[in-house]
Amino acid sequence: MRSGLRAGRDFAGFNAIYEKFVEIPYPARTTVGSFLGDFLVEIDVVAVVP
Repeated sequence: MRSGLRAGRDFAGFNAIYEKFVEIPYPARTTVGSFLGDFLVEIDVVAVVP
């Protein structure tokens, strides 16, 4: 999972929401600050459905 946040100060809130929707064991993840224009969050995910 790769995610980008427009503001680094949003990481704690993003992390709290992430933990509510993603189950343990958590997938590998990278979160970076980036310029997203009008968007606050960008998320790329590759998933496999068994």
